[in-house]
Amino acid sequence: MVAEKIRKILLKLKYGKRLVGNSFSLRKTSDIKISDKGKITLGKVLLNNNVFLCASDCGNIVIEDGVSINRNTVIVSKGSVFIGSGTSIGPNVCIYDHDHVVTKDGFLKNGFNTGSVTIGKNVWIAAGVIILKGSVIGDNCVIGAGTLIKGTVANNSMVYSRRTLHTENLR
Repeated sequence: MVAEKIRKILLKLKYGKRLVGNSFSLRKTSDIKISDKGKITLGKVLLNNNVFLCASDCGNIVIEDGVSINRNTVIVSKGSVFIGSGTSIGPNVCIYDHDHVVTKDGFLKNGFNTGSVTIGKNVWIAAGVIILKGSVIGDNCVIGAGTLIKGTVANNSMVYSRRTLHTENLR
């Protein structure tokens, strides 16, 4: 508990006005990185072990009160990521508001394309979900384990990947 308070003080000293909020709780192996033009605003939030929040370039991350982020989750913003109150994020979730610029030939170019990510209130995001740029998830949604989100999910929806495992007896 004391170590957590010291880490929060050190983060606040390091990032100053770019890290907003005092009520967040972070485990010893979670990490926050904010560029000179980035900003992270945290309400009463729990960042579990190995959670990584990064506001690079002009990235802006806002996470409202009552959000729980489970272990090994990565949230990287070069534009804007918003997570509404009461949302629960499972382990091994990745949220990115950007992707690489690719030429017509399929080669990577320097630079990124950005599109904000908005996650509503009281959303449950299960283990291993990936949320890509330009996605909007409405309030009171459930996103099933292993689902890839790209686009809009209406309020009060459940989204999941349907992958059937087929097994055969090879004898």
